[in-house]
Amino acid sequence: MVPVRALAEAGVKKMIVGGMGATPLAICSEIGMTVYYAPKNEYGLVRDVATAFEAGELSVMNDDQACGGGSKCHH
Repeated sequence: MVPVRALAEAGVKKMIVGGMGATPLAICSEIGMTVYYAPKNEYGLVRDVATAFEAGELSVMNDDQACGGGSKCHH
């Protein structure tokens, strides 16, 4: 996927997301980019996400947290 590869080419090594599709997540993994998951229903402000990240409280996103498509997607 072009957006993920463009981020990697720009030097991005880590990303924090509130949701992501399975394909972009797989590409991130393939190219060595770490994706952290910050569920939108748990963090209301970017400041809260940044604080949680700095404190090491965000988990690395895993496959079962990725959107598989359809109306149940969270991103």
